[in-house]
Amino acid sequence: MKNKVRSDQYNKRKVLHCNKRSQSMSQKFGINGNTDVVYYTADPRCINSEGLDHFLNYQFSVTKAKSRNYKFRFLKDGWLKTVLRVGGFLCILIGFLYQSCSFLKLYLKFPTTMELNVANEAVIDFPAITVCNSNPVRYQEWCKKNPFVCIRKPNETLEDIRKRLEYLYDKLSRERRIQLGIRFEDFVIHAEYEEEIIKEKFDWYYDYEFTNCYTFNAIWGDHNRPLRKAFLFNPVTGTSSELTLCVNIDVNNYSNLTGSVVGRVMMTIHANDIVPNPTYDAASLEAGKFYSYGIQKVTTELLERPYQTKCRNYEKEKEVRTGAKMSQKNCLLECFKAETQKTCGCTYRRLSLMYGGTPCEHDSQYHCLTVIDDQVFSTCNPQCPMACRKIEFKYVATDSEPLREESAIYEKMQIDKIFQSREEMKNMACLRIHYGSTETRTMAYKPKYAFIELFSLLGGYSGLWLGFSLFKCYEFLLTKFTELKSRKKVAPGKVKKIKKKKY
Repeated sequence: MKNKVRSDQYNKRKVLHCNKRSQSMSQKFGINGNTDVVYYTADPRCINSEGLDHFLNYQFSVTKAKSRNYKFRFLKDGWLKTVLRVGGFLCILIGFLYQSCSFLKLYLKFPTTMELNVANEAVIDFPAITVCNSNPVRYQEWCKKNPFVCIRKPNETLEDIRKRLEYLYDKLSRERRIQLGIRFEDFVIHAEYEEEIIKEKFDWYYDYEFTNCYTFNAIWGDHNRPLRKAFLFNPVTGTSSELTLCVNIDVNNYSNLTGSVVGRVMMTIHANDIVPNPTYDAASLEAGKFYSYGIQKVTTELLERPYQTKCRNYEKEKEVRTGAKMSQKNCLLECFKAETQKTCGCTYRRLSLMYGGTPCEHDSQYHCLTVIDDQVFSTCNPQCPMACRKIEFKYVATDSEPLREESAIYEKMQIDKIFQSREEMKNMACLRIHYGSTETRTMAYKPKYAFIELFSLLGGYSGLWLGFSLFKCYEFLLTKFTELKSRKKVAPGKVKKIKKKKY
């Protein structure tokens, strides 16, 4: 009876699956010994609708098994090939990582390159010109106000006189110094731009070393005054727009108690929107000479952090004295004043006269300034780096000659109405400033590696070492997307397993 039941069940399975698995098929797929797995025939005559689904699942599993076996077939080819393949892959990967990391290390330093751009413009802004008399105080005026200053004491040496005058001058207030400094109408005696006599006053600012300084063509002074333009070359006259300026050095108002007197004027050519520092930026002009300067405009453009130039954009910052655009030197001065005032309760007298504040006068306060000097420098120096955009004027042609009475400029100036004697005329110094080149140069610092170059170089390294490309990445994603979409439609599963019942 038991044998009959088993025979009936076997016949049903045979009808459903047509034939049993063959020994060769079991050996082919490496699943020998699993008697609970039944494989379906590929004969269409034995397949019904239910069997068709099982047949498709079976074919998918067979294809997947073949692909998996092909991928890892190299593991069966022997240990030597495996070592070579793995070792070669590691070497290639290490080479790719080394070259990529080396480039990233260089990129993160943010290096720059410099581009020189040369332009030939017909009309550009004429620069600002600042002149300061090297004599900070009119000595004769000072003697009238305080005769004690000019009286030489018995047995007083020249060195003693110099120290006494320095001490008395140091005690003068800012307002008193400005009153004793040279006045514009006594200093600038002739100014002419493009054959037009300039009658309006120059813009004024206070400087510690030279007291009263006057600037022509500045935009931080009288905002209603138009900025003067310059023709780089006029074919009619054969010259460019030029400024002719004559100043009275007034050597008689220099103090002669300390020795010989050499009258000088400090002259600076600079951008229209800044206040210069005559101590560092100026050229010295002596009395009795006519100077000629041919200039060329040079603009330097730097990059802010994190690039190597580490500049600071001062375009929207204003300095305290005049409201002009901040510069690196003025930034350092204001920072020193603020830090010393905050720490010691006072600051250097020079800075207090220029930017306000309480000057240090006691020994304990001077000691405080000495102690924190290095600390203040290390604080302010990083805060005031170079300006991101700086305009300078390079001298391309310079000349000087003695002033001669037969010069045509004497007639324009009506020199006899200014000076009472020929001896006083020797106190005058004149200069002519013009563009000596029709070229304007811009030195612009650019990033050595832009982001697109970073992307391109890393992509090139990956393609060279690993054979990886953006197209292959796209192709891989497209294939995976297609497979995922097909799986959702067909819903492929594993090979259907039917466990035999134990009778």
